[in-house]
Amino acid sequence: SLASAAAPKPCSWDLRTQMPPQQAKKIPDGLLNMTWENCFVDLPLDTAYGPYPLAIFVHGTAGFFFQSAHLCIHLASRGFVVVAANYPGISAYDLMNDIDHPFRKKPHADMPGDTRLVQALFESMEDPRLQFLRSHVDPLNNAVLGHSAGGLALEKLT
Repeated sequence: SLASAAAPKPCSWDLRTQMPPQQAKKIPDGLLNMTWENCFVDLPLDTAYGPYPLAIFVHGTAGFFFQSAHLCIHLASRGFVVVAANYPGISAYDLMNDIDHPFRKKPHADMPGDTRLVQALFESMEDPRLQFLRSHVDPLNNAVLGHSAGGLALEKLT
């Protein structure tokens, strides 16, 4: 039907995008390389309510931005604008890269500092990529949550 043709498709992510090429090529196409979630991209912003509180998710060791998509989706369904980023030096990509390059100079992991940068981006709203959220997010009404090492990093934010 016409209505179903216009319906958005659920998000999917290829896990190999979070791996160095040498490791990603070891995983064949198929169900094991994909994750699907009941969320959608580019839906219209509900401007009737808000401003919305901000939730920043910090992944753990060998993590990546969509590792806890189910939790982030739940928070978004409760009215939060949710931000999740890859944290350099501790991401799955960085740690898997050590397999093929054990003596390389590793990126410095500063999860509290990187989280403060994300908070500052939303407080200023000067980044052009965030302009569409400018009057719809309350960056001073925020929550920061983390998994594993991401949770430990939070104690250094206070």
